[in-house]
Amino acid sequence: MSLTRSSDMSGDALERRDSRGRRSWSAVWSGVIFVAFFALVLIVQHDGFNAPMMYDSLRFLADKEPLFEQGGLIQATGIVPRRPLTMATFHLNYLLTGMEPVFFRLTNAVLLAATGLVVMFVTALVLARGRSSGAPDSDDRAVAFVTGLLFVLHPLQTYVVLYVWQREALLACFFY
Repeated sequence: MSLTRSSDMSGDALERRDSRGRRSWSAVWSGVIFVAFFALVLIVQHDGFNAPMMYDSLRFLADKEPLFEQGGLIQATGIVPRRPLTMATFHLNYLLTGMEPVFFRLTNAVLLAATGLVVMFVTALVLARGRSSGAPDSDDRAVAFVTGLLFVLHPLQTYVVLYVWQREALLACFFY
């Protein structure tokens, strides 16, 4: 892939083209969109970030703080062995920031923004599939962006960001 100057006046400073000359998302625009999605999540959900952990988050995380403190990754993942990746991310969260709920929720917000970006990319790929060039055009990109934006701002996402334990759902969406 090579970076070339955009020949149209659409405002894209740089665009990425693959080996066949098809346009794709540039890393710069992807980063900008990710930051925008993350900022929107923070704006929409900031009131709940300082709330205490509840339900499963309290039972499996806050109440198990001694295991996170004394043990390593193996003991942390042993808390809920059926969810090793989720528990590993919780353990990393704990190592970096302690058991403060706000930082667990910020990590969830980052995961939601990243998942919104993935939704946007997949939507653009699906829309471009029927084109002879196989590359998304500006309408496809606009629809893809709006789809990612709606995913990130959907009211249901408040549940998966603020309810710390629902990182499982965020990870499932991201990898799905």
